[in-house]
Amino acid sequence: TLAAARFPALTGDVMTSAGSLTTTVTQVGGVAASDVASGANLANAATSGNIPNAIVRRDASGNFVASTVSATTFLGQALRGGAAAGSNLILESTSNVTKGSVILQPSGGRVGIGTSAPVAKLDVAGGVKLSDESAECNSATAGTIRWNGSAFLGCDGTNWVPLTGITRCPDGFLMVGAPGRASTYCIDRNERGQGSFSAALSACANLNVSVGNPHLCTFEEWYIACKMGSGLNNMKDNYEWVIGSDYNVTELLSTTIAATIVGRDYCEKTTTTDVTDVRRYRCCIR
Repeated sequence: TLAAARFPALTGDVMTSAGSLTTTVTQVGGVAASDVASGANLANAATSGNIPNAIVRRDASGNFVASTVSATTFLGQALRGGAAAGSNLILESTSNVTKGSVILQPSGGRVGIGTSAPVAKLDVAGGVKLSDESAECNSATAGTIRWNGSAFLGCDGTNWVPLTGITRCPDGFLMVGAPGRASTYCIDRNERGQGSFSAALSACANLNVSVGNPHLCTFEEWYIACKMGSGLNNMKDNYEWVIGSDYNVTELLSTTIAATIVGRDYCEKTTTTDVTDVRRYRCCIR
């Protein structure tokens, strides 16, 4: 007598070799009888040709067939998406719509793309294409590189800054420095309309320009441009907002601490005023 466990999930009667039972099996382990018919049953598929390391899968016609799986496939030697030309291999952290991360070499080593002998943490034999990044630049994203459609920018932990110097300026701006140098920037030729310090910050940051990173001018940028002595209008006629050397956005905007203003009578003259005051300003681009 054989234990019931030796016949898991059989539905219907089993025909013995002596033919004592004549009712056929209708289901095996949840698989319909049509799938376990002669020539397409699971046993034949799994043992066909006595193939070692075989798994059973459905082919394009819906039949169960044996597939060869090399043991080294799962031991780090090779992982292939398919044998047909142009086959893809898709790696996802989960089938859930909320994705996690795909981790490569978490304990060390290198990753090579297009090379079998990487010499750096990531070694790419060919070009690398970057797109824009919407994440805020902060300490967590420091070191990130993006392409904003006109320039490569890097996150320095606080701001997105160009990785190469400005080579051209939009209409209405004056270039300060030689094209292409990291220190080169653009500055508004004319003052912009009056506003609070936060309004000036926001207006400059949201400029729709095709080059660089727009921002309210720093005192250093404003001062160097002022000393140039030409190409700019009304630099010393009245005070303008600038970002001081001790500038901190969070502190300035969350308190009534004074912000820096410059430009009354001569380039070196600076003072401070409440951030809610209304002043003119200039935008710069790096």
